[in-house]
Amino acid sequence: MEVEWSKVCFSTDRWNLLDPKAGVMMRETLTENSRNTSVLLSSSTGVNLVWRDVAGRRGASSSRNQINVPYWVKLIRSANIFTGYMSGDGNTWTQVGSPVKIYMTDKIYIGLAVTAGNRDGSRLNTSSFDNVTIRRQPMVSQ
Repeated sequence: MEVEWSKVCFSTDRWNLLDPKAGVMMRETLTENSRNTSVLLSSSTGVNLVWRDVAGRRGASSSRNQINVPYWVKLIRSANIFTGYMSGDGNTWTQVGSPVKIYMTDKIYIGLAVTAGNRDGSRLNTSSFDNVTIRRQPMVSQ
């Protein structure tokens, strides 16, 4: 499964010390603590590959370069291996971190992810996406 889109763009209160993000996510269930992986743009850490490989466990992440939005991101699932990519032009792609192995069922949820970086709802994050594409690839066991 491959998801990509261009020109992810977001704006927040600049004085917000929290870390707003926008990107793409693949997750096993819709519960809050589900196994998942994402490629997210952040105003403070650039492009991040973020994942939770065990339901209920704290997530992990790796980041890549500071960037200026808008930017392209892509997330590819091949069996249980998830790989994130970033691109400034939608043609030349750079891998974000190392691929991660997460055991998920064949049926997963795919979506666009946006967070203002806070849980109390006191901050806003307005994001825009275009050229969203989802391609289904044949599943291969790994």
